[in-house]
Amino acid sequence: MNKPAGLKYAVAATLLALCACRQNARFHGDANAALALIARDGQVVDTTLGGGSVRYLGYVAMPALGAPGGKLGIVHYWACERALDRDYQVFVHFLLEGASGWVKNGDHQPEPALSAWRPGDVIVTHSEVKLPDYLPGAQVELRVGLFAGEQRLSVDDALRDDGSRRVRAGRLAVAGTALPRPTYAARRVSKPPVIDGLLEDEAWKGLPGIEGFTKSRGDGPARVQTNVVAGWDDTTLYVAFTARDPDIRATMTKHDEPIYREETVEMFIATGGPGDYIELQSSPRGVTFDAAFTGGARRNMKVGYDADFTAACVAKGSINDPTDQDDGWSCEWRVGLASIPGVTVPMTAGTRWGVNFFRVGKDAARLAGGADDRLTGDESAWSPPLMGDFHNLDRFGTLVFQARVGDVEHP
Repeated sequence: MNKPAGLKYAVAATLLALCACRQNARFHGDANAALALIARDGQVVDTTLGGGSVRYLGYVAMPALGAPGGKLGIVHYWACERALDRDYQVFVHFLLEGASGWVKNGDHQPEPALSAWRPGDVIVTHSEVKLPDYLPGAQVELRVGLFAGEQRLSVDDALRDDGSRRVRAGRLAVAGTALPRPTYAARRVSKPPVIDGLLEDEAWKGLPGIEGFTKSRGDGPARVQTNVVAGWDDTTLYVAFTARDPDIRATMTKHDEPIYREETVEMFIATGGPGDYIELQSSPRGVTFDAAFTGGARRNMKVGYDADFTAACVAKGSINDPTDQDDGWSCEWRVGLASIPGVTVPMTAGTRWGVNFFRVGKDAARLAGGADDRLTGDESAWSPPLMGDFHNLDRFGTLVFQARVGDVEHP
């Protein structure tokens, strides 16, 4: 069967755009012809921005499987529905397993400029990026939109908007090596431990441990290591951390102060709807911080949220004295399950949560003449978020509430 004339022009336009680096042009066909081409060769998106002013029809990517160290070209198709009086640029962002910073942005200036677009025009733009030599993931997520200065054009469909005025456009396969997301089986305890920071109770001794955190970007073991154990009963989650630390630092003394700027152990828990989670932290002094988020990473933060959360910590060394060598600190938590959004009590064996454990270390930089006031950071995780920001929900591991030894379905 012969292809419609419009589709023939569409195929030709795509080939030209793919072969000519960074070539942007008007498309020789209407939006329907472009959508037919995209459906065959790429990913249809077809969503509007700016109150229906512009349609992002979709994209075609080449090669179909991106190789580490290689180039990735993407042809974008846009349709003008209503004239704009401002020259927006195209931004193209890439997330590797939910993490930013691994692939450089593919931002570019459309030609013709947006102010010259007229209703009915279909415009082809092109972005090309070089993939890094090391990719700890098997796919990258594409986020696309239009911006001018610090302002991004709104995305009309809430399901397509990632919360930052970026279109959730799709996922591209890459020949990287995905890091596994771990599972931890938290055993039931028959007698609650005393929360004193010492980890001497019998309840802790029968619990399996998480030993060895990884750097946040997933590129090797943490410089200062952290171990975690967790257990539970009908109404309470118990968590204990052991943190090696040559220079213990903690100056803040009040609940919900920004202790994450200093040294902390942290747990993120996702139990509610998509994108809903809480964050729990404690410092070497036992000072706590808690917050709740809804609708996505870092969205709708409620610092006023207070979990039923008690922490006790013990330092093996001096706090805030960079002139000596410390051993580290330990911390025990008691968390009332009923205070966690989406959780009902009594807890049921076999329940699964999305969780992650983190550690922030801050040590004084030691120079030939002694110590100075500069701090070196060491951010690490049980399941590395692949970026400095811990709020990557895609990289959470799984916590399984286990009734007894072996009472867990291993992945």
